[in-house]
Amino acid sequence: MELRVERGKREKAPEVERLLKKLDFSPEGVVDAAAEQPRLFIQAGEYRIAMFRRKLEASAKYDLERSKHSLSIREESRESGEKITEAGITDRLNTNPLVIAASKDLTDAEEGEEAGRLLLEAFRVRRDCLRIVAELVGSELSLQKALSMGTTKLEGVRKKLRNRWPEGA
Repeated sequence: MELRVERGKREKAPEVERLLKKLDFSPEGVVDAAAEQPRLFIQAGEYRIAMFRRKLEASAKYDLERSKHSLSIREESRESGEKITEAGITDRLNTNPLVIAASKDLTDAEEGEEAGRLLLEAFRVRRDCLRIVAELVGSELSLQKALSMGTTKLEGVRKKLRNRWPEGA
């Protein structure tokens, strides 16, 4: 789920909120829920793809920032005659504001991608639940029909018995 930071707290993006609200359905509304399931699944899939692309872009930006600043640190070191180790370069990279910002963007994008994956999985679970409820409703209707037919047949048998052996006889 894409998260936005506002005044120090995270909140879900409106699209995710809307999709999450659509996960629930009632047994009475199973037909309507089943009808909207494919469209919602596609929307959740599109959201997941968008989050995956966002993560790829953030990863590329992070790698670019690290490489660019690593080269800059190495060049500065060469020009000044200073010897610098890989650990020293890493330490300086880890304190660079642009690398820190790119790292944060990458972390947020990874969270968004995971949330998109979970959202898509939630709609798969919803699909399975819809199948179960539909089967139960179908079984219940079949049972009611059989019971109704059985009651009708039973009433016919009772009539035949009454005709054959009237009560007062």
